[in-house]
Amino acid sequence: MTNTVAFSSDMENLYVIDDGKVNTYNLSHPNGVLVGTLRGQITAATAEALPPSSEILRTVTLNLQKNHWTAFYRRTQQTLNVIGATDIDLGFTGEGDGKATLHRFIIGGNPVHIHRSGQTITLSLIKA
Repeated sequence: MTNTVAFSSDMENLYVIDDGKVNTYNLSHPNGVLVGTLRGQITAATAEALPPSSEILRTVTLNLQKNHWTAFYRRTQQTLNVIGATDIDLGFTGEGDGKATLHRFIIGGNPVHIHRSGQTITLSLIKA
């Protein structure tokens, strides 16, 4: 079985799940977390520093106020996928618009930097 990733329910941690083992990375770490691939498998590490703006190819900011997000890895396309919705509980409830949002990052050659600050998580695709 290939490995995968997931966000914790409180959106504080990123889990890399590999062969029944879970590695936890704190998204609120001052330098954030780098996520990339190694021979098709997803891997992560605490970043040594924030990426310089000149190395950022694309940035997505996730609002944690009204949305809940989850992450998963699709090996066949080598993509880190983040999907979120306003309110999910066995179906859509509440007054939200009931629409889901999907963000895809092709990470076969470029890692993604992930960092939580307050009520937002920023994902930045960076040059390898």
